[in-house]
Amino acid sequence: MKRRLRAAPLTMALSVCALSGLAEDQTEPGIQAMIGGLFLDDTHSYVAESHVHLPLFRTEDFLLSYRQHEVTPVFREHSQTQLLTTRNSVEANLSLGEHLRLIALGGYHRTAFQDRAGSLSAYEIGGGIGSPLRRELPRLQWAVMAGGYVSPERLDADWWAEVHASWRAYAFHEGQMLETAFHPWLGLAADVESANSGGRLQGLYRVGPILEVESANGNRATFRAQWYANDGNPFYEKRFSAMLVGVEVSASLDKDTLFDARDRRPLGWLPLVWGEYDLGYGGDRSIQRTELDAEIHDFTIADHVITAVLWYESRQEMRTGDFDNVSYSISFGGQTGIGLASPLSQGKPLLLGLEYLHRSAHALAPAVSRVPPGTVLPHDSLNLVPRVRLQTVGWDLPYREPSIYQAKTEWLNVFDWRVTIGYDLHHSRDRSNPAGQLGLNWDAITIQGCVLYIRGIGSIGNETPDWLGEFGVRRRAGKVFLRYESYGLESQLARGNTLVAGIGLHL
Repeated sequence: MKRRLRAAPLTMALSVCALSGLAEDQTEPGIQAMIGGLFLDDTHSYVAESHVHLPLFRTEDFLLSYRQHEVTPVFREHSQTQLLTTRNSVEANLSLGEHLRLIALGGYHRTAFQDRAGSLSAYEIGGGIGSPLRRELPRLQWAVMAGGYVSPERLDADWWAEVHASWRAYAFHEGQMLETAFHPWLGLAADVESANSGGRLQGLYRVGPILEVESANGNRATFRAQWYANDGNPFYEKRFSAMLVGVEVSASLDKDTLFDARDRRPLGWLPLVWGEYDLGYGGDRSIQRTELDAEIHDFTIADHVITAVLWYESRQEMRTGDFDNVSYSISFGGQTGIGLASPLSQGKPLLLGLEYLHRSAHALAPAVSRVPPGTVLPHDSLNLVPRVRLQTVGWDLPYREPSIYQAKTEWLNVFDWRVTIGYDLHHSRDRSNPAGQLGLNWDAITIQGCVLYIRGIGSIGNETPDWLGEFGVRRRAGKVFLRYESYGLESQLARGNTLVAGIGLHL
């Protein structure tokens, strides 16, 4: 019988790690994402990571939070994803003055091989000490933690330890990009994540210089050039040593500001980064879904603003008595506002985007009987380029009018929509061109600041998802929903459609 407490989706071409979570304001909800190439290694080509942080209870000296961390290394041969290692944990932090905090945590750690048979897992408990958590980032942050495993499954380890340190060594002069000031820091970071057997240390190590570039809005990009090596940590399967060169994006914009930021955001560097984290459960399945949206940089061409944008979605589905799977989707390109304001766009300019969309989906720890020795199951893949997107500003939920969440009751009747059309360049599903999608969201009524909405998506060709229907109640911080959807995965990855009820949190 499968465990229902499983780790969450992965980050494919843009993600982050709990290892680097020390560089962020941990008193607020947040999402981070990192993609890094692995050089000087014959086995791996890159690694992707993600980290979600959700405060649950907070006082002046105490913080209780939920963390979700996932990592996927990718083999060099055929760019085959290696595994999905995930950690879901609850962490308690108690500050003891200005220089020390106590840490206690408990959670679940699991690694599932992708398109290959095999998995390992255990519950984790432990604690440690570290520097206090502050809204303003100090120049030195550190934490040392250790603990044991409970109910391990196929895990060659009985205790774990972690060390995290980040030192902002040198502050460059403040710079300016268009209307946005930015603050670069040169620093050094060191992280160790070990799963040990007796007296034998089995660590994943990362150490080296980092360059942090913080925008005026509080969002951050971190560039890394670090030694990255696995010296036997079983959650990462294979030993390797490589040079990691990567970039990480972090959403740190104040969440109250995010909801009405577009109308007054300055032009320039990392003006807006936001995300969503969904947990859904049905009678025989569960989903975890992570979404990251990032407006990277504004460019002015002939007095017209064009914004480089990136969107990432990671969706993990666990099914009792059926196939488990994970799918990663990413799009990147540029968008601009066009002056077609009308009642169809709530009187605001529409957004026009031109981008590339990629999706891959994989089986998680398939049964040995399904995978012949020395082989991997075929995975799902689709690539749309070019893909043209036209949408209302309100299609991105954090940009909706903040006044609808005030304590009032009134009829809204607000529609937002999105249309895409694209060319399917390469795919594993035999579907003809063109690929297209129509999405519609209806905010019907607000009842004391609780917004009742209906959302639908339908696609043709190799768009993603095939279709989705959702009904729910939304607040500024998140939503509760009932969702019925199909991602159109091949039969070796999933069978049937997905019906779940759940919660979604805005990050």
